[in-house]
Amino acid sequence: MHFYEGGSIIIVEVKTSKNDFLQDKKWMSYLDYCDDFYFLLSADLRSDYYQAPYYQTDKSVGLLLKTKNTLKIHEPHTFEHTAKEHEQIHFLIGKVLSKKHVYGY
Repeated sequence: MHFYEGGSIIIVEVKTSKNDFLQDKKWMSYLDYCDDFYFLLSADLRSDYYQAPYYQTDKSVGLLLKTKNTLKIHEPHTFEHTAKEHEQIHFLIGKVLSKKHVYGY
């Protein structure tokens, strides 16, 4: 999760296996909490992105690819919505990060 200019919230869902990528449906519930959503896939899973069932009907989820030491937007997100309750989400993220920093969990 990342805050972007102007307080936009970006979520990146990392998938390391084909099975995890194609079977997982939890990511859809994250859309209410972000402005932009991307999958980060290894290069060997890139073709699976285009064959995923949701992609055939809804091409709105973005795709990031790792190239050397950087991430590149391979497919931009295009869905038209924004996170609900930005201030509350920012507060809760800050609370979790503070707890992790202070207590280590």
